Amino acid sequence: MPPSGSWSNSVFLNIYHLVECSKKKSLSPNAGLVFPWLLWHIWKARNLFCFEYKRLDHVNVLDKAIMEAEVWREIQDPHRSDAVPTRDHNSSAFGWSKPPVGWTKCNVASSRSSSSVNSGGAWVVRNSEDKTLLHSRRSFSNVVNPLFADLCSMRWVIESMRSHQLDRIIIETSSSTLRDAFLQLSPHSSTSPLIANILYLLEGFAEWRVEHVAPVCNKVASLFAESVTKDLHFQSYIASGGPSWLRNLLCLEEGSPH
Repeated sequence: MPPSGSWSNSVFLNIYHLVECSKKKSLSPNAGLVFPWLLWHIWKARNLFCFEYKRLDHVNVLDKAIMEAEVWREIQDPHRSDAVPTRDHNSSAFGWSKPPVGWTKCNVASSRSSSSVNSGGAWVVRNSEDKTLLHSRRSFSNVVNPLFADLCSMRWVIESMRSHQLDRIIIETSSSTLRDAFLQLSPHSSTSPLIANILYLLEGFAEWRVEHVAPVCNKVASLFAESVTKDLHFQSYIASGGPSWLRNLLCLEEGSPH
């Protein structure tokens, strides 16, 4: 908080206070990591208010900054020294883990708008060297419930992996709803044709695994999927390398105007 004990009505003074805090040597490394993301989301919130007359709660802005900072740190340095010392890198309990040599791992997630029948899907492909190869995001329409959103995203990611000729693939999801649908498959369920189609498509890979992981292991894909329904990014795209918002942080750190 500023010395006065409360924030000013002036955006300039508040930003000035944050910049001055970032220069303090007593600033913890974790706080320093979040700082560029915090500025970025304050700027986005300000634009949202000025141009769309929507006011974001300050807690929401802070939560987004912390989440994206954690995701960036995990991707850039998954074996950082401040991680749990006893972490087993073959276990997914503490975060994303690398696939075996010769395999690629695709993390997939979905999100659904509670106020409409639209949903979003996203996936991120990384190899055994922690390198992000591809990522993609898209929207779906006429999705009746969260399970259908998960199933649509799963079928889409399998089709995408096959079209990019990726084999020996591990697909990870953190959706318990999706896991239960496959484990408790009923021929009378309205989702059974879609599940059968997904299983058929999986047979097109030479080797494949579908694994359910904790949400902490799937943060990047989940964040992307949420951006479709929360930030209204309905335009589909696929790109090589890492997500653009990771590059935004690097630009802020380097002082680049881009």
